[in-house]
Amino acid sequence: MRNSEILDKLNKTIDYIVGIERFTYPEKVGGRKPDSDYCVTNVISNGNIFLEQTSYRNQLPSEGEDVIVEIEGLRNVIVSINFYHADSSYYANKVHLNMRRPDVISRLTHDGLGYIERSAVRPIPDVVDGEWELRNQFDLTLSIKEQDEAVIPVINSATIKGKLEETPVEINIQEAN
Repeated sequence: MRNSEILDKLNKTIDYIVGIERFTYPEKVGGRKPDSDYCVTNVISNGNIFLEQTSYRNQLPSEGEDVIVEIEGLRNVIVSINFYHADSSYYANKVHLNMRRPDVISRLTHDGLGYIERSAVRPIPDVVDGEWELRNQFDLTLSIKEQDEAVIPVINSATIKGKLEETPVEINIQEAN
């Protein structure tokens, strides 16, 4: 899953928790900032896949079929969730607390995001346009199931021509057309 997909799904969940549509933005970008409270998310770590499993479809393929290798594993992703403006502490703590609600966990799971843990809410003021802006932040760790597959062409039969001698053993193989 791409970082943009992760943030899109998580941002909709945060908007759902606070009850304000378009409250959350993926990554802070230049331009005019909102005049009221808002949230910015960004992926700060997209870790390696672990608990990797490999399986094979068509292990004994028929003539003309290929083997399909399926690889599946979990990836840990850490997302920084930042709340800005006057009520940043209120919204940060509200989202932090509600991340464990059963309906929120269900939403995340439905979107392919597995809740693992969250850090404490931290007040971290930011300088924006030469002025201090209130900011509260916490990190959310999610697991994401990754899947991929590859097709491995199989040679079902081959014609070998050659000569086999007893002593010493010599094998002379010629390619058949």
